[in-house]
Amino acid sequence: IPAAVIISSGFGEEKSDAAAKRAAQLRELAEKLDMAICGPNSAGLVNPLRPLVATFSPVFHDTTKKLLPEGGRAKPIAVSCQSGALTFSFLSRGASRQLKFTTQVSSGNQTVLEAHDYIEAAMDSGAADIFMVYLEGIRQPARFRAVADKAAQAGKPLIVAKVGRSAAGRRAAASHTGALAQSGAIDDAVFRHHGIIRGEDIDHMVDIAAAFAFCKLPKGNRVAIITGSGGSAVWMADILSAHGLDVPELEKDIQDKIMAMLPSYASALNPIDATAQAIGEVGYAPIVRLVRESRRIDTILLISSVANETTARKRAEELVGIVDETPQPILMATYTTATPGAMAAFSEVGIPAYTSMPSCARAIKALADYGAFRDRIARRAAGA
Repeated sequence: IPAAVIISSGFGEEKSDAAAKRAAQLRELAEKLDMAICGPNSAGLVNPLRPLVATFSPVFHDTTKKLLPEGGRAKPIAVSCQSGALTFSFLSRGASRQLKFTTQVSSGNQTVLEAHDYIEAAMDSGAADIFMVYLEGIRQPARFRAVADKAAQAGKPLIVAKVGRSAAGRRAAASHTGALAQSGAIDDAVFRHHGIIRGEDIDHMVDIAAAFAFCKLPKGNRVAIITGSGGSAVWMADILSAHGLDVPELEKDIQDKIMAMLPSYASALNPIDATAQAIGEVGYAPIVRLVRESRRIDTILLISSVANETTARKRAEELVGIVDETPQPILMATYTTATPGAMAAFSEVGIPAYTSMPSCARAIKALADYGAFRDRIARRAAGA
């Protein structure tokens, strides 16, 4: 038997001599038998590529739900998490956005294998291109950095929630998995060096993963906004600016071409307020075709209402093929509520959709920062 998953608790997270002895014996046994052991204190693992569901997580109690989206365009995502409950929360929140979760492992106490070991295995096997990690502690920092460097060189983003920044968080980590959680300036420096995106919460990590799953990397931090709502244009411009992104004015010739399609009371400066009437009649596609010719734009952001699923699907279908032809990444934000079907409609054509303007801005910022990081790596490799 080359591998095992140990769900049982009573090891490193328990403060007793007997528990410490059990953990030591387990480590010795794994080394003696050359056995890969996940856990203990693990919620199990899931790999739909096998397929294998070896967990008691309620996320998988409904056996009618498919493990992977059908015909999805998303790049595959691997999850490695010290928290059992949180391990499968990313799939639960990201499935409606057509995200493709492959290897998902609850690493538990990490007595034998650590979270980065599962990440490296998924990387080496080609099971994933994006990695989401929740960490309370790192026993072997040098190994973690080696895996992070491997991901950086391969251009595969690591989104890591490293908790324990507060005294209360460190106490909780010690009682949860027995981790000696430390998080601060050193973590931040390591993350910057390896291009690791720090995850702030579950939704933030899913939002960032969605951007990487569907989007090309932008060449810079300049964003074009196309919307039928003037209010959302102003608000989003402020939010993007607050996140360190630029919303530059478009070239005059491109403005003129856009205005030829719009009513006189519209604006093509950037944000492009096409008005609701023009969006209803013209759609987003012709405007995107013009905006993508700009040398001042690195990312294109569409803002729309997707409260009506039928209309949302129509808008998405108009953009079929355009995503692949456009050098800039395209994202969509909605200022109204959205059904899972409306969100999925955009995902199916390769556009991640967001129901929160700040979340969308953070996703664009993450793409831009990682693009800049990749450029730095390329320059170092070239000796520039």
